[in-house]
Amino acid sequence: MKRLNEVRVVDLRSISIAHVNHKGDFQGIGKAYSKLSKWARQQGLNNKKINKTLTIYHNDIDVVGIENLEQSASIILDKKCEPTKEVSIKEFKPGKCAIRRYELNSFFEFKDVWLDMKNFVDNHELEFSMAGSFEVYQPKQNNKTVVDICIPIKKSS
Repeated sequence: MKRLNEVRVVDLRSISIAHVNHKGDFQGIGKAYSKLSKWARQQGLNNKKINKTLTIYHNDIDVVGIENLEQSASIILDKKCEPTKEVSIKEFKPGKCAIRRYELNSFFEFKDVWLDMKNFVDNHELEFSMAGSFEVYQPKQNNKTVVDICIPIKKSS
């Protein structure tokens, strides 16, 4: 794992996404992405700079356990698309998030990058929630996975 930048705290705008929900272990999200990818190709969503994919976590694995983890395989939309029985469309409103970009050598490093981000928000005494956190997959660099880890930060009163 390699950090590609410093953590930034940014207020993110709302974006239109298409998504397929999944409940359970991480391996099962691949089936959701297969359904989403097939639909996205049919919709002509092939601009890798705009139509990025993301995984959204709807609850916290440390609280609910792997069998109850709820995730969405998602893609950013740049045009109006019609939902289907399996693919839903919604406005995703992430709000204020701590974000860092990483380069990964393997799938097994995802746990390390999430621990790194959790340590950052803990060490900076930021109030956060793992529910609503997400990963944005960037174009590969040197055949390595590049991902932005985004954790919602609660607004201070």
